[in-house]
Amino acid sequence: MAKYLITILVTISIFSVNCQKNTAKPSYDPDQIIIIDHESLNRWPDDSFYFSSEALIEDNSLRLNIAYSGGCANHTFRLLGLREFMETNPPTVPIFLSHNAHNDYCDGFMTDTLSFDLKPLEELYKYYYGEDSDMLYLSIDGLEQPIVYEMGPN
Repeated sequence: MAKYLITILVTISIFSVNCQKNTAKPSYDPDQIIIIDHESLNRWPDDSFYFSSEALIEDNSLRLNIAYSGGCANHTFRLLGLREFMETNPPTVPIFLSHNAHNDYCDGFMTDTLSFDLKPLEELYKYYYGEDSDMLYLSIDGLEQPIVYEMGPN
């Protein structure tokens, strides 16, 4: 009988978690942008979010202010850059932010600032266009205008 009572109490405590605390913080890879092929783009999670302001580049890092629903689970964000550059002047690279909410159905309003190192993108760009190349457009899915990425000396 005591065994069943403990089982019932444990079950009740598991389901009584309050999702309104909004203490969950997103996790993301701050060390690098992930370079992918266009064909693999649909393999990445695409849960909803929106940009709460324009993107900003500081010291070779892309800063994104985002908002999303949640609050009960850690969310994962990954910055994806396509290996295939568009031949504009300067060249343009399509950028996507992958968001995995990990089945967080809570309705808290979450905001955060994400920062991603663009060095792997810079290295790929200089490999394609040469060491003297120093400017690239980032066409970020979800933002209206591309932003200019001016690369410093290595």
